[in-house]
Amino acid sequence: MFLTSINEIINVWANDANKLIVFVSLINIPFLLYMLIRIYKKAIAGYSKNVEKKNVISILINLNVEIIFLLIFISYISCNVGIGQVIIKPIYDSLLRGIGVVLYINGILLHYLLYKYEKNNNSKKGFYYKESFYSVIRHPEYTFLLMIAIGISLMTVNIFGIILCFLVLLPFIFIRIINEEKQLLKKEKTYIDYKTDVPMFLPDIKKLIRHFFIKRLKGD
Repeated sequence: MFLTSINEIINVWANDANKLIVFVSLINIPFLLYMLIRIYKKAIAGYSKNVEKKNVISILINLNVEIIFLLIFISYISCNVGIGQVIIKPIYDSLLRGIGVVLYINGILLHYLLYKYEKNNNSKKGFYYKESFYSVIRHPEYTFLLMIAIGISLMTVNIFGIILCFLVLLPFIFIRIINEEKQLLKKEKTYIDYKTDVPMFLPDIKKLIRHFFIKRLKGD
């Protein structure tokens, strides 16, 4: 097992699975870039308001999740070119890429639907009331961001991206959520009930089925 370098680019491009991944990347790159721009604009605007001195260093420290995701994105672009991919057996290569494509495409789609929901409901006090995505997970934006990060790393067999996802991005997201929820608990006393009832990242499968299928069959 080793990482591809500039010398292996031709061999990487001879891989049919890699050609398919490049095609998927080209088709979806506009949506990914749009999502990135929206995330960073929202994050920078939010933290620049909350940071007292509004200096660049303080803002960058608070943007740790976004910066790590940017590093994953850069490594994803590099691997698409053919540099930095892990060479493994074809069967494992295809399996990882397939899982990555599923996570990536669904993450992009769900993130877009979440954006549309928030845009249509931006006059509400908060999004943690039991509606839409927030009825099954407390922090859908971070869940979908993680799906995209893991997806683009797996589909390009990017070991650097995979390491960043699980050893850096996930802990930083977890720490940020804890801090955000501390603030929410101070502002909204009923948040403790919501927090107890709704999972942080991964939905309760039984509740998910009951919410999205049984209720719709009953016409609720």
